[in-house]
Amino acid sequence: MFSGFSRRLANGKVRLGLLLPASIAAALAGGSSSPATAQDRLPVKLEIVASAHAVKVGDGVTLNIILRGADNGPAAAPKELGVQVEVNTPAGSLALPNVVIAAGQSAAQVQFQVTAPGMWAVRARNKELLEGGTVIYAKPAGLHSELNGGDAVPRPADTAPPAPASSTVVALSEEQAAQTRGIDELMPTPTTPSGAAGTDVAVASPTATTGAPAAAVVLATSPDRRLLADNQDAATIYAFLRNGAAERDVRIQLVASLGTISPNPLVIRKGEFSGQATLVADRVGQARIRYVTEQPEVTVEGGADLQVDFAPPITQLQLRASPPVVSLLDTPQIVVELQDAAGRAVATDEPRRISLYLEKGNGEIDPVELEVSKGQATGRAGFSPWWMGTTTVAAVTPAILAKSTTLRVMLPTLLIALTAAGGLIGGVMAFWTKRTRWWRVVIGLFTGFILYWAMIFGLLQSVPRAAALNPLSAFAVAIIGGYIGPQLLEVMARKFGIGATGPAPAIRNTHRQPKGHRENHAGSRG
Repeated sequence: MFSGFSRRLANGKVRLGLLLPASIAAALAGGSSSPATAQDRLPVKLEIVASAHAVKVGDGVTLNIILRGADNGPAAAPKELGVQVEVNTPAGSLALPNVVIAAGQSAAQVQFQVTAPGMWAVRARNKELLEGGTVIYAKPAGLHSELNGGDAVPRPADTAPPAPASSTVVALSEEQAAQTRGIDELMPTPTTPSGAAGTDVAVASPTATTGAPAAAVVLATSPDRRLLADNQDAATIYAFLRNGAAERDVRIQLVASLGTISPNPLVIRKGEFSGQATLVADRVGQARIRYVTEQPEVTVEGGADLQVDFAPPITQLQLRASPPVVSLLDTPQIVVELQDAAGRAVATDEPRRISLYLEKGNGEIDPVELEVSKGQATGRAGFSPWWMGTTTVAAVTPAILAKSTTLRVMLPTLLIALTAAGGLIGGVMAFWTKRTRWWRVVIGLFTGFILYWAMIFGLLQSVPRAAALNPLSAFAVAIIGGYIGPQLLEVMARKFGIGATGPAPAIRNTHRQPKGHRENHAGSRG
């Protein structure tokens, strides 16, 4: 089967597979979730399911990239999601073609060929999801492969078989091995070089029970990120045999300072090259995993701790506008809350930056990037609308799906009506008291609005903005503006630096003369 696959992938070429439907993703999960359930589940993380974890050089490996919800069930993509797949090989980094999970689907597939012995660490990333990872161990040529079912390295004819034993129990040395080293470099001597980085890897050189051969075991954890402390997000602990398939069950007893390991002991079954266990926790903190012996008669040559960090189970953003319906003069708050899968607010254990932007509408967000402080679950920003209509605000933060909310911006009809009425009343008052012409009433309509506008937007600091937004304040301020009239325009022009900067010009006398006085004056001229 894989011989043809290897020919198609000669020279390390990678071929992108077909998208898998949500039903196949559910089958890979080994659960009974239906596509309808997947459609309703919010994707939180990526999972990589490999066709095999222990292969030989030249084998092809198929990677299924699956969307998972917080409960580890398959989730359908709410939109098209691009996934970047990277492989850290013994020879360096290998970037696979990006895969695309279409909207409504739960998984995609990619394939590659193993070209060198050693540890291959695979990572799948999307900026809105928790990354997924897995580890694949490439055995040197000639060893048994879990894919092809071949035999282990043959034993010389005159070598007697080992004495029967129910299991081999493994303990670790103190050092950790770098995941990118080939297996021959990984264990050249009983001790391994330090300075490991990336996915945690350790090597065990156990002392087996009497009569049983010693086994060399490589151990690794994945994914390489902080796990959610929700008893669902699991770190996978892998164990790989170095020198061939297990001739009897190999048991590795695990002890963790935080969380639950299952199964424990980790078992590499007879005839297999690898085994794995998972670690989950419901508390935030760092879990130190120690590998110990299972039987008292086994001598432990050393101990090594692997570390897995668990973070608060923040899986989604809740975004809302307060209030959701505003006028052009209002400045609503945009409230962002960090939540778990059940919709409960969860405080972050480290500062988290959240970026805000407008998907639709016109206005200004301040600040456009807010920070939720350590120990807090919410952040706030202000919004100043520029025009009427429906406005959509979105929030994004790493490893969480973007969230958006809408608010309606309406014309402040009540305040406009009150300023118009107040301006007209002020104009009428000026008409009767200052004996001006009739069009002075119309001027009051406009100057009343201008004075109110200046106070609302802080051009005149005599009235606080909060007080000016009161309907009674709008009516009273407009009356004053309507009564002042054209002189208000001169004041506003000077506020903006428009016009002459010298002494104010004399105000023209617009008072009307009595009718009889005008007639007598005309007669005297005749």
